[in-house]
Amino acid sequence: QVKQKSLTADVVYKQATCNQAIVEEAKAFWKDPILKTTGLPRERIVVEALCGSLVVTWFILYPNRAMQQAAKQQIETQTVVNYFNMTFIEQRYGTAEASPIIDLSAETEQESIPSQGVANSVVVSRGETE
Repeated sequence: QVKQKSLTADVVYKQATCNQAIVEEAKAFWKDPILKTTGLPRERIVVEALCGSLVVTWFILYPNRAMQQAAKQQIETQTVVNYFNMTFIEQRYGTAEASPIIDLSAETEQESIPSQGVANSVVVSRGETE
């Protein structure tokens, strides 16, 4: 459920040495600040990581679509690393490169419409319901 409708992004540390211990450490490093920043229950947040470069992928499921959209905009404005106060681990892993944030709830509801169309249809439907 969390992975299907959440906000998600990858954070890549290209300079990081990577092994299973570092993967587990990175997941733990990211989980707590996300919990603190969002205030969401633990079961609404999934953090995964893998090696190649160290890649941390997080999934955050907000209680409703409006909160999720607002959070996405806030995170994009501040950048993922700054929003979750994760600059400190760059000393350990090197500079982070974050992928664009994807709102999977928007993807599943409007699969065939390009992202601009999704934004427009959301605004239109909000206007009709108020």
